Amino acid sequence: MFEPTSNQPFFADPRHVLEIQLEKFASKGLKPCIAVELEFYLQDLEPDEAGNPQPPLMPISGERMTQTQVYSLEELDEFKDFLDEIISACEEQNIPAENITAEYAPGQFEVNLKHTDDVLLACDQAMLLKRVVRAVAKKHGFYANFMAKPYTEYAGNGCHVHISLRDETGTNVFGEDESVLLNAIAGVLAHLEDSMAIFAPNANSYRRLQPNMFVPLHATWGWDNRTVAVRVPASGQSDKRIEHRLSGADVNPYLTVAVLLASILDGIENKLTPPEPIEGDASLLELPMLPISWDMSLHEFANSQFMKRSFGEEFCKVYLANKKHEQARFSAQVSPLEYQWYK
Repeated sequence: MFEPTSNQPFFADPRHVLEIQLEKFASKGLKPCIAVELEFYLQDLEPDEAGNPQPPLMPISGERMTQTQVYSLEELDEFKDFLDEIISACEEQNIPAENITAEYAPGQFEVNLKHTDDVLLACDQAMLLKRVVRAVAKKHGFYANFMAKPYTEYAGNGCHVHISLRDETGTNVFGEDESVLLNAIAGVLAHLEDSMAIFAPNANSYRRLQPNMFVPLHATWGWDNRTVAVRVPASGQSDKRIEHRLSGADVNPYLTVAVLLASILDGIENKLTPPEPIEGDASLLELPMLPISWDMSLHEFANSQFMKRSFGEEFCKVYLANKKHEQARFSAQVSPLEYQWYK
């Protein structure tokens, strides 16, 4: 049994779980460098006539958002005051928000945080970013929603994580030696099934994992391919990295990064080899599906020797027990759809 003391961290604290993984890399003379990208929806404070959440009214035109225009400059102009205040608030709190873009769906935006080799700080900043966005949105008369899937008909919110590795000289190992990059990719792909309970941590997470919703459903990778689970963005040697595109914006960033780092280390240490990279739309291929239900992912997590070996049986036991309890409570609730269908 765990008995806390004044100087002993709690073994199931997500931040401490990540610290342990970083210590493993440090012992091998390696330093991960990460960046986090978070998507969110702006919503009206008032629901629609059916009582459902709805996109907001645009501040300048006064029209309700209905169009899906990825990277739209018009939407950015409409919400310029809101977006400018996010950047300003982030600067005051030393949160390195590098870029904000309009995403595909009405009212959806993405905020990119800068790369840093202070991995714990990067995850702290991802958590603080949500608070900043929500507070600024409220001030401007909006609600900022980071749920994995706020709307049935629109794409969900993702959390993309970029990772590179530096050696003791500061050299990007992925750019210096492509074989190490491929080993790392293979490690991530090998453990995606085991890790789904971390990457999709709650009931709503699995609403996002649907075909044709801009989320990968297979263990795939590719060179600058946005349809795969693990992408290698086009870049120079010094900033060569992998991008994990599977997680939703509802994840715990500490646990997500910890699992990715453990997978990368396993791939490098065991010199795993990835399958051939995917060219073209990966969603059109006949490939084995990742676990896309809560039951399936919890089953894989419970039986994963990799998770127990990487994070300890006690952590896995606590995490699984919490998620099983949450799942049971969720399953016991009667939804509005059941009244529509079965009353």
